Amino acid sequence: MEIIIEKLKKKDLKEAVSLYDNTYSTITDTKKALKIFDEMDKNPLYHLVVAKNSSEIVGFAMLVKSYDIVENCKPFLSVWNFVVK
Repeated sequence: MEIIIEKLKKKDLKEAVSLYDNTYSTITDTKKALKIFDEMDKNPLYHLVVAKNSSEIVGFAMLVKSYDIVENCKPFLSVWNFVVK
C-alpha cells in the first residue's frame, strides 16, 4: 500500500470533510467550506494537504505558517484539522 501526500484539490474537499466529520462526529457546512477553500487556496500561509491510498483520502490536515514577533522572528508551522482514517 502506497500513501501519497498531496495538496488538497477542490474536487476532493467533500471527501476530506466527510472523513473529518465522521471521525470527530462533527457537521461541516460544505457550501461554506467550498467558499472558504478558494480564499485559503490563494493564501500562501495556508496549506491544505491530504494523504491518499490509491484514490481514497485517508488523511487530511490544514497547515498554517506563522511568524514569531520576538527574538529572530522565525517562522513556524501549526497543524490544524488533523485526521487519519
